[in-house]
Amino acid sequence: MANLHLRKASAPDHLANARSNRLIPVDSATAIPRPPTIGDTYGELAWDAQSVAQEHLFKSEAERISRVDSARHSALSPYANESGHLIAENRSVVSEARKRAALTAAALSPWRRRKGSSWGYRFRACALCVGEVMGPANAAIIFGDIPALAVLQAVSAGTATITAGLTGAEFKHLHLSAERKREKPEDISDELAPYQHLFDGSGLKAGRYATIALLSGLTVGLLVASAIFSLRAALDGSAAGIAFGSLAIAVTLASFINSYCHADPVSDLIDEAHSQYRKELRAHRRLTAHFLILVAGRAKERSRSITAEQHHRGDAASSHLTALSYESLTGSPDVVGHGPAAPAIGRRIRKADQ
Repeated sequence: MANLHLRKASAPDHLANARSNRLIPVDSATAIPRPPTIGDTYGELAWDAQSVAQEHLFKSEAERISRVDSARHSALSPYANESGHLIAENRSVVSEARKRAALTAAALSPWRRRKGSSWGYRFRACALCVGEVMGPANAAIIFGDIPALAVLQAVSAGTATITAGLTGAEFKHLHLSAERKREKPEDISDELAPYQHLFDGSGLKAGRYATIALLSGLTVGLLVASAIFSLRAALDGSAAGIAFGSLAIAVTLASFINSYCHADPVSDLIDEAHSQYRKELRAHRRLTAHFLILVAGRAKERSRSITAEQHHRGDAASSHLTALSYESLTGSPDVVGHGPAAPAIGRRIRKADQ
């Protein structure tokens, strides 16, 4: 039997049916119960079979429509299951990173000395490097060098000048290490124990190496300044050479000051812990939003929704056929009566009798 095309009855339909039904007054009402000797008629059995057929038809339709999504979900289930396991395991990693960042900030924040963010330091370093590149590059090009090679050489010289100024960070570390130093190990609290190296004054032992680094940086700055002085003096005279050479030394000193102002090992530890937490958080978000997981979830939900819809439609069609079966019996009261017999007085209806 073909599928029944049912439609949902609206409020006006129910209202029209209610108004069309009229109760006709009579002197007495008599109804004949269904004879107990008559079981299910062939017509009723046919309607019942058609009701079951409707349920199976709609279930098969659900299988047909959802076959692609069901197959896709089955194929991606191993990946989705393993991804779910990894997501659950990675959640603890994110929690630990967040806890570590919070503990680090709480313990070391009183010793933080850096002002502002790292973006200001990076911007100043880039601005100094760009300014240092322009002078020797322009002079080399005017001198007759190939522009590309002149720019590359100037970038190298500018980077060397900025790098020479990074020695300022070492002297800032020495200064802060002396400020944080604790004479006795017991002066360090339990929450600061993981960062004991910051408070034992061990950084002061690197003073000799910081001095060597400073001398090396000054040597680099002087060499770059001498090179620029020679190049500009050959082109524009000694005055221009002195000016551009002095700018090279100024850039080195400015880089030294920039590094000194920015250097703070405590801030570095706090920023690193927070950065590690954000890194783990981004990795976790990427893991949960992976394309294949979304495809598997969508396929599963579509398959479930289609199956549920078709099952509801099958139940509705079966109930509709049951209603038609009752309507067909109303035309033969002389055979099957007007309805089931009422139970005897004092007798409770069992489910088997219903």
